[in-house]
Amino acid sequence: MIVSRNKFEDGSLNKNNSLQMQQKLIHYRSELASFQNKIKQAELNLEKEKIRNQYLQEKLFEAQNTNLESYEKEISSLKMKLLASEVALEEEKKRAKAIQEKYILSSQIEKQEVKKEIEPLLGLQSYFNYSFLYTPQEEIVDELIEIVDDHNITIIGDMVLDNYGTADLHQPIICIKITPTNAGHLSGKIATNRLQLDDVSNANLPQDEWKFVHDDWKERIKKSGEYWIKPSNSSIIQPKQKLTFSNFEFTLSSQMKHTSILIEAFSYCREFPNGIPALNKIIINV
Repeated sequence: MIVSRNKFEDGSLNKNNSLQMQQKLIHYRSELASFQNKIKQAELNLEKEKIRNQYLQEKLFEAQNTNLESYEKEISSLKMKLLASEVALEEEKKRAKAIQEKYILSSQIEKQEVKKEIEPLLGLQSYFNYSFLYTPQEEIVDELIEIVDDHNITIIGDMVLDNYGTADLHQPIICIKITPTNAGHLSGKIATNRLQLDDVSNANLPQDEWKFVHDDWKERIKKSGEYWIKPSNSSIIQPKQKLTFSNFEFTLSSQMKHTSILIEAFSYCREFPNGIPALNKIIINV
């Protein structure tokens, strides 16, 4: 089962995370631009120093031995400045590279956060709400019913499909399975006349009307005890909404004695084609 946090808390947290990431990106962009400007200035200073060094070397060549010692000192000084400029340029490049890597990492994290915000959550669960019509001599222990006489028993209930996710669920189907197959008869608001269904538009059908999925539904019930039904007027369960097969009745066969009867259900939709078992089952010991 998929569990999601409160929608308001998730939205507020995701919004704060996204705002923080945007502020970091703006800071990294500013630092990156500053370091790029420093690199350009350092490169310009380096070129100037190279030109100045070349100029002095030419003057030194022209003067030959005139003021040679002074020129040599100045050249040595310029070489040291040139070396310092090269070191500064290398350090600025390293810092700029580090800022750029932080910017790229922050961008990737922000994209992941945005993706998490918009990624839909699929969630489907189903369960029985039911009650028993029985005599005072019958004994109830949780969901296990002990029938101590020969009286018939009828189960009245609802089968509920709950979309607890954040995405629509399409083409819902319910399968109610009774074991053994001859234990009794299930009835409810299920249309069985296909000609009548074809003559009436879906808009005119009752909201809680259901119909059998397969044309050979009688044979399937007799062979496997499975009632496959789908809503006649609804093909989508929206987030936080429920779809209910309401007021069904299961009448226990009077021939069933000394037998354990199981009623279970499975819910299907396009997003969950393999089906999800209901949260509870109905068990009767006769």
